[in-house]
Amino acid sequence: MSFDTETLEALARQREITIYTSSETGEHATTIWIGVADDTPFVRSVRGDEGHWYQRALKNPNVRLVAGGHNVDVVAIPARDRESIARADEAFKGKYPTSRSLDAMLLPTVSHTTMRLEAKGR
Repeated sequence: MSFDTETLEALARQREITIYTSSETGEHATTIWIGVADDTPFVRSVRGDEGHWYQRALKNPNVRLVAGGHNVDVVAIPARDRESIARADEAFKGKYPTSRSLDAMLLPTVSHTTMRLEAKGR
């Protein structure tokens, strides 16, 4: 499902968002980057496969985002295809061009953790 325009703009505008993932021990909040390409939000784990939020999202893709006063339930879908990775790369490059962490987010050991987010319940 697609995001409403206001939420999508908030996701694109916010420098960082909070993603809430779940496990047997409860809900976990993690601050991460988000990039929006052609109305599609993408996230990835800067720690690659070792990222705890990423591991939890793989097990339970029903996650929640908080950004700029918006609280939205989403589904995190692995997006390992070349096109999705390239779109996410461009979104991150456009949003965080001067960040010292950008190079780390573009590494092959990280880029395969790209996830596309879809809004739930709309």
